[in-house]
Amino acid sequence: MTIRVFEAFAGVGSQRMALRNLGIDHEVVAIAEIDKFAIKSYEAIHGETNNLGDISQLGTDDIPDHDLFTYSFPCQDISVAGKGLGLNEGSDTRSGLLWECQKVIAGKKPKYLLLENVKNLVGKKHKHNFDRWIDWLEEQGYTNYWQVLNAKNYGIPQNRERVFVVSILGEHEPYEFPEPIELELRLKDILESEVDEKFYLKEVQTERLIQNSDYLQDLTNEPKINILAHRKNYRRNTQVFDPNGITETLDTGQGGGRGHYTIGVKMNRNEVKDEQDIAGTLLARDYKGFGNQDMNGVVIAASRGRNTENPSDRTVGSPTEQRLEINKQGTSNTITTVQKDNYVVEGVDVHPFSKKMEFRGYRQKEISPCLLATDYKAPKTILESQTNSFRIRKLTPKECWRLMGFSDDDFHKSEAVNSNSQLYKQAGNSIVVDVLEGIFKQLLEEQ
Repeated sequence: MTIRVFEAFAGVGSQRMALRNLGIDHEVVAIAEIDKFAIKSYEAIHGETNNLGDISQLGTDDIPDHDLFTYSFPCQDISVAGKGLGLNEGSDTRSGLLWECQKVIAGKKPKYLLLENVKNLVGKKHKHNFDRWIDWLEEQGYTNYWQVLNAKNYGIPQNRERVFVVSILGEHEPYEFPEPIELELRLKDILESEVDEKFYLKEVQTERLIQNSDYLQDLTNEPKINILAHRKNYRRNTQVFDPNGITETLDTGQGGGRGHYTIGVKMNRNEVKDEQDIAGTLLARDYKGFGNQDMNGVVIAASRGRNTENPSDRTVGSPTEQRLEINKQGTSNTITTVQKDNYVVEGVDVHPFSKKMEFRGYRQKEISPCLLATDYKAPKTILESQTNSFRIRKLTPKECWRLMGFSDDDFHKSEAVNSNSQLYKQAGNSIVVDVLEGIFKQLLEEQ
């Protein structure tokens, strides 16, 4: 049986990628997407597709019959990174487009529905609207199953929590979300071996960020790697999270001085006793070992605008400076549109007879933070040389796409028709393909 699919808010077509990767017989009968750059990527990857455009302008007769309706509606107005405008029906917010999906569901009654959005959709501020939506679906005859899933539990080294709702019409076997799996892919596995110099911050920017991080200053004297990251109500520039080094989620938020960085700390190789030191010690073999792609020891850090006198102060209008906050989870932070949410820190060493900096190894337990989609705030990598200076670079667009579970082949097709800034944005706005594969496998292969 061929599954007919309608992808609303389609982006670059991550749902379609998952179905394709699983080998599930399907036909995308229509999409609804208004971002002209996302449409270019979608068609570069999937071919010409019936795009119905703005879902708010659609009538029921415009929509082909279909079996699976996917609706990852805009998150900007419910995300903790946004202005919190909400999604009340009739509010005319972008997140309020959820209610436009009623006409699709009531008019076409597809067998399966899949909703995806940020975790905050089921948070205290917006849960009443979520509950109201679930109640309406039940009135339409759907049984609903929802759960918050994290990409790091489904094969991708990104700390990206999203809520998913699977809805099934009529008689069916009870649905179960996919079980978490052991993470084998690490941040080091998605990083490119050669990165253009344009992705690195200028020395003056790097020095300013280093000087504004008390915790990072301490790290220069300790044989450790740690990851700094954003957490509400904590002193962000000193908090250490998961010892496995999982980064935070990537998202599409802009502004606020947010970002994630990876930091590598140079040390005397005689200080290293165990190459598998779980505390995060950078490997310190002989100099030749640092240039052979035997990577161990990478972290992600974020850049946050903080009050220098009181970093916990969130008063609007307070003077702020950018500070590095390290994430110690071994993943990336959430991929968003703000590239400062993911600065990659790569440990490097310098041969005593050469001025060339060579990448040191990355540790085995690294996960990136959640990816953002803004070009000027891309995730960055920090490298330290024997002079105790760091280099910081953004994650490249390809690295961001890899952290969303996209193939390099799909990336190159999109790269041919879009700028880097749009590629970052498209990654941050999308859904991790590996998570979708787990959901669809349970839904369409097990039913």
